[in-house]
Amino acid sequence: MNESDIRERFRMFVGRDAPRNLVIHSDTTEFMGIERDHVIQIEGRWFAVQGNAYEGRFGIDDQPKFWVKSTVDLADGSRKFLKLVFLEEMISTLGPLTYRCMRSPEKEALILDIMSGDRRFMQGCSLKDDRGNIVRVLDFIKGMNVYQYLTSLKIPHPEYFEKHFPGLFARMISSVEAIALLHRNNVCHGDIRNDHILIEKHTGDFRWIDFDLRQVSLDFDVWSLGNIIFLVAAHEDVTFHRLERGEIPGALRTEITSEDSLAFFPHRVANLQKLFPYIPDNLNRILMKYSTRALNGLNQYKTVFALLDDLKACCADNGFDNCPLITVDPLNPMGNGAY
Repeated sequence: MNESDIRERFRMFVGRDAPRNLVIHSDTTEFMGIERDHVIQIEGRWFAVQGNAYEGRFGIDDQPKFWVKSTVDLADGSRKFLKLVFLEEMISTLGPLTYRCMRSPEKEALILDIMSGDRRFMQGCSLKDDRGNIVRVLDFIKGMNVYQYLTSLKIPHPEYFEKHFPGLFARMISSVEAIALLHRNNVCHGDIRNDHILIEKHTGDFRWIDFDLRQVSLDFDVWSLGNIIFLVAAHEDVTFHRLERGEIPGALRTEITSEDSLAFFPHRVANLQKLFPYIPDNLNRILMKYSTRALNGLNQYKTVFALLDDLKACCADNGFDNCPLITVDPLNPMGNGAY
């Protein structure tokens, strides 16, 4: 594609003229220098940069990810995220445990390859720029993350649990099955969080994103899944502090102790049945496997497969598998989405 072609497609798909001094990058190493209306050329594909992606974690949409560019594919006008190489090292924390980890474009490219076509994961491909950097080209997903969606449902827990929980629980089990499939390939997600599952608008499908962190153990995924299960069951962040302040509608005033807390998130209550007695026994047993009591007794989940077996049994025993999946409420519009 020559410069004239680029300008024509830029005008067609972006909706405005390209800059007079058109900047084209075939080396993405210095990603801080790649700006709006620049063009990235990789392996014969051309992308017009529209800006940086944002973290959008827990309702905070002002944390730019300078290594992730929002772009328009000049081949067809589709929206793509280009995730550039950023070899950040960090410490991941899970309660009292700490892990040193780093971003691995190779690992994320591998998952994109082996999970191609599996809609429980973000979809895309990996390309190499002129310097050999692995660039992940990711499809845009319209929707909002699980945390945003659940906390946007301003209803008491009894209504939530009756109307919304069964369909969400079935979706969550499908997401855990997806992680189990990764583990069968001896690959971990590495960064399981409530904001790393998007609920896709129109379909309502749960989709995993952001799996470029490399962890030393698959256990990190298993333990992190406890927080996902907790939020789907609780509907909102049920903490000891909020209970004391009377901020959890529908929760019983009952005695709870430190052993009722989530082991790796001790400010949250694992023993939800004490607060909401209609929660089934087998669901509460799953939650309590992530509690401080279970950790002290060495009774926590060791593999994702054991967790999945219990989730499926709970779903079938309580008839959740026969409940229709909820549809996205058009009066509760979804967010801008992500990759």
